[in-house]
Amino acid sequence: MRIYENAPVLGLARQVGTVHQVKTPLGKVRARQVLLATGTYAVGPLGWFRRRIVPGAFIVVTEPLSVEMLDRLVPRRRMNTDTKNFVNYFRVTPDNRLVFGGRARFATSNPASDMKSGVILQKSLIDIFPELSCTRIDYCWGGMVDMTRDRLPRAGEYDGLFYSMGYSGHGTHMST
Repeated sequence: MRIYENAPVLGLARQVGTVHQVKTPLGKVRARQVLLATGTYAVGPLGWFRRRIVPGAFIVVTEPLSVEMLDRLVPRRRMNTDTKNFVNYFRVTPDNRLVFGGRARFATSNPASDMKSGVILQKSLIDIFPELSCTRIDYCWGGMVDMTRDRLPRAGEYDGLFYSMGYSGHGTHMST
């Protein structure tokens, strides 16, 4: 088995039986078995899989915070998540910023969308940490998280392709 990094799938075609040809910028690969183990928005033309997930997750990052403030907010400096249906999650960076993320909107990332989502996330941040109401947000961006409608992961086989997807931002520990 070989793993090719930084080689996005541009094309995928079933050949004979379970053999598939995978086209990437680095060339073409033929394989008897193909496992899709990524958010399908990170993968090329895979419409059947894309229709089974919902896009969008966003993150804001605060200005650097004082150690005293962080000791009050996140005393053990662990990664945290809440228990909402659409979770918020946060952690402290090495330079004492708070990274705060969640599903602000069901939208793709672009500058205008990120700005709208950043405003929503900042409100959620302040709901959880009112003492950060005057804190500057230095960064905001969005990305794709392969979330299923019922938030449960999927694994199986479709058209000769094996897949593992839909971890809904909860990570692969849900795969068990």
